[in-house]
Amino acid sequence: MFDEREKSKTFGEYQEIFLSPENYSLITIPPNIWNGFKGLDDPESIIANCINLPHDENEMIRKDHDDKYFKYDWIKK
Repeated sequence: MFDEREKSKTFGEYQEIFLSPENYSLITIPPNIWNGFKGLDDPESIIANCINLPHDENEMIRKDHDDKYFKYDWIKK
């Protein structure tokens, strides 16, 4: 997740959360936080995206995972 909300105390910060069958959790992402997912398990990973509001594609802004804006390295270390 990446916070670009200028008035936020976590402005400009990234947060990584690593989940697994042994370490699973419900993650709540606040509004206006950039977020992305990467499956790390082989052969598959499962993510359930549960929202409490109807989805409106016109309210979303999408960027490619490797967009230079984020300066984020998707390689698992």
